[in-house]
Amino acid sequence: MADQQHKMNLAGRLAQSFYQSKITVLIMIAIALFGLLAVTVTPRLYNPEIVVPAAEIFVMRPGSNSEEIHNLVIRPLEALMASLPGVHHTFGYSVNDMGIVTVEFQVGANEEKSLLEVYNQLSRNMDKMPPGTEQPLVKSIGINDVPIMTVTLSTSQLTPVALRQVGTRLMDQLQNVPDVANATLIGGGRQAVNVWLNPAKLASAGLSLKNIQQSLQGNNVILPGGHLVNDNHEIPLRINGALGSAQDVGNVIIGSHDGQPIFLKNVARIEEGAAEGHTAISNTAGLANRMQLPAGTNMPAVTITLAKRPGTNAVTVADAIKAKLGRLEQEALPEGVHVTITRDYGARADDAVSTLFEHLSIAVGVVAIILMIFLGWREAGIVILTVPLTLGAVLGIGWLLGQTINRITLFALILSLGLLVDGGIVVIENIHRHLHGCAKGGFANCVIHATNEIGNPTNIATLAVILAFVPMAFVTGMMGPFMLPIPIFVPIAMIASVLLAYTVVPWGAYRFLRKKAAKAADTHSHAGHETEHEDGTQAPPDALQSGYLRVVTPLLESSGRRNIFFLIVVVLLLLAMLMPLWQFVRPQGMNGPLSALGVNLKMLPEGNVSDFMIQVDTPAGTALDATGQVAQAVGDVLSHNHYIENFQTYLGRSAPVDFAGLVRGDMMREGSNYAQIQINLVPRDERPMSHTVAVEVYKALQSVRSRYPQAVIKIFEVPPGPPCVPRWWQRFMARITKNCGNWRGR
Repeated sequence: MADQQHKMNLAGRLAQSFYQSKITVLIMIAIALFGLLAVTVTPRLYNPEIVVPAAEIFVMRPGSNSEEIHNLVIRPLEALMASLPGVHHTFGYSVNDMGIVTVEFQVGANEEKSLLEVYNQLSRNMDKMPPGTEQPLVKSIGINDVPIMTVTLSTSQLTPVALRQVGTRLMDQLQNVPDVANATLIGGGRQAVNVWLNPAKLASAGLSLKNIQQSLQGNNVILPGGHLVNDNHEIPLRINGALGSAQDVGNVIIGSHDGQPIFLKNVARIEEGAAEGHTAISNTAGLANRMQLPAGTNMPAVTITLAKRPGTNAVTVADAIKAKLGRLEQEALPEGVHVTITRDYGARADDAVSTLFEHLSIAVGVVAIILMIFLGWREAGIVILTVPLTLGAVLGIGWLLGQTINRITLFALILSLGLLVDGGIVVIENIHRHLHGCAKGGFANCVIHATNEIGNPTNIATLAVILAFVPMAFVTGMMGPFMLPIPIFVPIAMIASVLLAYTVVPWGAYRFLRKKAAKAADTHSHAGHETEHEDGTQAPPDALQSGYLRVVTPLLESSGRRNIFFLIVVVLLLLAMLMPLWQFVRPQGMNGPLSALGVNLKMLPEGNVSDFMIQVDTPAGTALDATGQVAQAVGDVLSHNHYIENFQTYLGRSAPVDFAGLVRGDMMREGSNYAQIQINLVPRDERPMSHTVAVEVYKALQSVRSRYPQAVIKIFEVPPGPPCVPRWWQRFMARITKNCGNWRGR
């Protein structure tokens, strides 16, 4: 024993320092409080936040058609942006009078630095822009542009203008909720003065559209008019010539004839109302709607989108929005306006995290039961004590490193749960092995010696596990930052677990196994060694040991049996390795039904979320009403599905963007031949997997595809992982978007 004390390794030294130290209890309390604090304050999200810096550059050149914009503005601008370091991809898009270039940087690039490089590149090359080009507008795009909540207001009792005004007032109130970054309003009618010109009267007056445009611009002005000084007081003057009503617009003088003024109202019909729109939004009740409306009830709608500030907790922000929305719904909204929360990433994140916490607790409980069966309740209790302490330390360190609590974080903890109890089990087993050989006064030395004995092998095993996960930190693309919590949390969990195994387990063993050791020592001194009878023969093994011996002994005694056993293991290993390959060559095809005993090969399991999307693309030049007919036919199918609560149709534009849509470029998509339908399902405990519902809807839409063969109807599910867009998909999107103008991708 003295020789061993001089050869103490890390495990032995830690055990010797902490097994009876009072500071051990303080450390345990501190770690527990640290973990509770981390669970409370760490932001909860559904997925890890992936930084993909991007920017949209809007360039106006009035009077140019889409081909001119494409060749004179977009192509040179794309080349300038593509020359920037760190640019992953550029997309060019042009219509009459305007073009857009989207610049996408590498995943994980510094967002502020990337935007600064875009601004600098534009400033240095403004002199190369063709004459007539206006100052470009740069708008950043990032993960925080994705709204965490959308609220849809729908009614059949208000005009589109009145509904938009209600939505604007509600949006202004919700935007004041703490940690809400920005809010936008989609849909409804904008208040406007519509001028319907009479071509015959305009021609008889000898006037042109340009005359009317110049007259309106000259009369609709607000200018500073200098100032007056009176009695040592300066009074500022302003010229207020703004046109505020249809009467003001009608009284604008646009010319003269025979010495008489010609008013705009003399050549046009002027009305106040909604501005002419090229989009339409509606909310439709499904069979499972909670508003007690008949299925298929369709109402005009507006949608409020709300995004959170970077680094804030999606759960708390969403809860605060819902609390204020509940008060405003009772106090400020007109009767007959239906309020529907059509996206709630806070609830989704909280549900996913709570479910994984529940599974983590179940896993801890299962481990505890197994340890109690095979080690005894005292030994099991000591090992289980290290589990919450390890989890608390890991979550606390993750909080300090800027990580969030999301489903990948908790997956890493569940993955490492079976590994992080290994150190404690090895230490407590070795202490238990030395238990019966310790003298009554030497139990402390036995604890230290037992811990020291397994220190180096345990350290090597822990290092091997850590090295197996570290390479995941170097994965590139979107999958890298998406899976980054695993190579962060698993090594931290392993290191924390082995340190606690060397400190807390010896401390617990010394406190709770001393009586057991003393009893074993007394028994040993009176009856001899416990594994031998008085006649020197060995005591019979227990049931577990007997079963193990019956399996292993024949293999040790016979080389033939050993070879057969190894052959069976190799064959089973090869069959297991062939299972993924069979998915690619099976007669049913990769996406066909599974073969007998088949297993799907996927990077990640299908998510079970509460929504998915349908996109409708009709041929170029299709009128908005014709596209609306296809969307209506799709809606008729959706309204008969028992799992759909409601759905929103965005005709002529995209639905509120999610992260997958952000990567697809949905924010840029609009046109009379385009529509998206956002579908919301009942809670997941009331339906099958969302993928199953989506497949059911896809099959039901076959009749719509037959009626409208020229329309392309696609279903977009929420991807279980990051939305990685392959190049073939980018080329496909480029082809189907040509109807809105010219589209290029670099």
